[in-house]
Amino acid sequence: MSENMLRIKEAVEEAASLEHKRSYEKHPAFNSAHEGYAVIAEEVDEAMMEMEYVMKNTSQLWERTKKDADTMPCVNRIREFAKNCAAELIQVIAMCDKYAASKEQWK
Repeated sequence: MSENMLRIKEAVEEAASLEHKRSYEKHPAFNSAHEGYAVIAEEVDEAMMEMEYVMKNTSQLWERTKKDADTMPCVNRIREFAKNCAAELIQVIAMCDKYAASKEQWK
């Protein structure tokens, strides 16, 4: 793994840690595995939706590229949806951490 990718992963871990801490401001620890699953599944669904938008706009980008049409609207949308997807995936990581922390209380 490249040094650059390691830096990105460190930044993702920092963002996930902040999101994990922030999540307790709105909601306490998960009461059960079922609740934890539901929250994680919701975040995964949201990330998948954003990724579908990335893929759709990437296809549109290719079609517009082949036609020598203006591609910047597609690029701008891809960028925005990718950012949204990354944020959702950071929430997935944070909710996995919250699940692990909550699990200690279920015993």
